[in-house]
Amino acid sequence: MKKAGFRRIGYGIESGSQEVENRSGKNLDLKKEEKIIELTKKCDMEAHINMMYGFPDETKEEFNQTINFLIRHSDYNLPGAIRFYPGSAYYEKLIPGKTLAEMEKISLDLSLTKLKQKNIDRGLKKIILIKKIKRKEYGLNFFYLLLKYLFPNFVFRIKKFYT
Repeated sequence: MKKAGFRRIGYGIESGSQEVENRSGKNLDLKKEEKIIELTKKCDMEAHINMMYGFPDETKEEFNQTINFLIRHSDYNLPGAIRFYPGSAYYEKLIPGKTLAEMEKISLDLSLTKLKQKNIDRGLKKIILIKKIKRKEYGLNFFYLLLKYLFPNFVFRIKKFYT
């Protein structure tokens, strides 16, 4: 594929949590997927990894596994919020018969997940910050994210220590 001009291969892995993968019915083995991604990189090709968050019953820990998977294996991808499309297992199980507009609103509101928006924001900031460090991009945006990500965690830990 490399000789034919391909530069990137896209992988639809969905989640960095094996438990979420199992519940989604996709039956992917994340250990095998990690090996495939590393082989792609050894062939001097980019691995474009498509992952999502907001799965029903997804926990903060499972979401963080997705963030950490992307940090380890992807140079530029961010996970996107899940969308429930007609024909998918989640749509048929959770919101059958909804119109496209209703389905889109439910997806955008992330109303079927246990994840809190602050945890989502924290995870996305973490991945962006680490990728900027890897690329040595230390502009104004980097310092803004550094303060926005690290400062709240620091304050939270101080409060927890004194209570």
